[in-house]
Amino acid sequence: MPSHDQRVPEYQRTEELETLLKFFEARLGPVEQREITELPLCDEPIVYVMGCARSGTTLVYQYLAQSGLFAYPSNFLSRFYYAPYLGAQLQKMLYDCDFRDEIGGAVGAAFESQLGKTRGALSPHEFWYFWRRFFQFGETQQLSDAELASSDGQTFIRELRALQTAFAKPLVLKGMILNWHIPYLAHLFANSYFVIVQRDVADNAQSLLAARREFSGSDTAWYSFKPPGYEQVLSLAPPQQTAWQVLATNAAIQRGAAAIPQERVVHVSYEQFCAAPGSLLQEISDRCQRPLSANAGDLPSSFEVRQRSDGHNWPQIIRAVQP
Repeated sequence: MPSHDQRVPEYQRTEELETLLKFFEARLGPVEQREITELPLCDEPIVYVMGCARSGTTLVYQYLAQSGLFAYPSNFLSRFYYAPYLGAQLQKMLYDCDFRDEIGGAVGAAFESQLGKTRGALSPHEFWYFWRRFFQFGETQQLSDAELASSDGQTFIRELRALQTAFAKPLVLKGMILNWHIPYLAHLFANSYFVIVQRDVADNAQSLLAARREFSGSDTAWYSFKPPGYEQVLSLAPPQQTAWQVLATNAAIQRGAAAIPQERVVHVSYEQFCAAPGSLLQEISDRCQRPLSANAGDLPSSFEVRQRSDGHNWPQIIRAVQP
């Protein structure tokens, strides 16, 4: 992601919020660890949504979260990245038990987002602060074997399982920050599954280019996770950079997914998902051996495929993605 000072004002971090997060982390983090140490953890599945940025992962994540089959990190829970179990219990008290609508306003527009961000307390969140507690990334999200070995993967999984224990459901969340380490993530918990989302490469690259402009106001500022070797393409034109970013990220995801048992992997294209999202939900339900909830019947039967081929950089992107 671009550094803090490269972001346009709308996406700048708020120092007041950062201070409050640290205040509560120092006080509630130790309480969380005491609470979950002796907590009987459920063995429900964990589903990770993987894919390149701007490939449709947010829409897939929102759809699965709205299905009623899964627990998921909400915008409210994101403020408790250091104590997700306690945050889940607070969320249940404030929203699940809001029988008289005294709090209300919990959910924004169900399938809208802005660069992966949703609106509404109970809308799904990317939860990257939580992941970064356990994995210390540098310029890229590829970690060395030594760095992976020093990561506290067991506490990471225990906290996710404590979160889903609070809701007594399988858990779905974005896992793209570990796109380069799918086998490691799969090894941490046997009852986990991976939804691999891919999009037409040219459309994905063009969408990344648009995201650069929206997030930082510039075509040249990198957006989202950097594949290893990204320095080698910084001298190229921005459309070539984003095309390379999609191809390199997809290749890493495919290598990782191929290295784990295939019964734990579900592949879907963005275009295929938009045409029949219910098919993906049914497949995941079958893989996890969990029945669909009554909410599933209220979900959209299709979505509009968003294409960006009208951009002035389109010819450059087409040339960049051709073999």
